[in-house]
Formats: sequence, structure tokens, C-alpha cells
Amino acid sequence: PKGLPTVSSSYGSIEDPVNPLLYVLAYGAGFVAQGTPADMAGLADVIEEAIRFPGFAFVNVQSPCITFGHEDSQLKHHKEILQ
Repeated sequence: PKGLPTVSSSYGSIEDPVNPLLYVLAYGAGFVAQGTPADMAGLADVIEEAIRFPGFAFVNVQSPCITFGHEDSQLKHHKEILQ
């Protein structure tokens, strides 16, 4: 689905969203993961696993927008959706 209107784009996104995890899986990544700074210990573990993986590894880090959002509520939301 297209994005909803925002302060910086009154018509929302004109492009379909991209899922980077599907792209790297299609390119043959043997290790694909994502994490968030809301769970720093978990994110560190995932990054260490990726470094130790003997092949193409990809880690997507979902960071909150501290410019346009409330950092605490975004960190909580990220932690909930990525568990």
C-alpha cells in the first residue's frame, strides 16, 4: 500500500514500499536478520552472528525517527514489532 500523507509529503509516498529483506534473500544471502536499538543487547547478538556467519550476511536495523517522532514511544513500538 502507498504511504499516508505526512508533513513533508502531503500526498503520501508515490512509490510502493521496498522490503530489503526480500531483496537480499533473492540475492542469496545465507543470513538475514533485523533488529532495533530498542533492544541493544539483542541487536549486538544479531550483529555478532552476522559477522561470524561464513558467507553473505545482511542485518537490517530499524531505527526510530527522533526528528519527527517521540523517541521513547518509537523505541517501545520497535521493540514490540520486532520480537
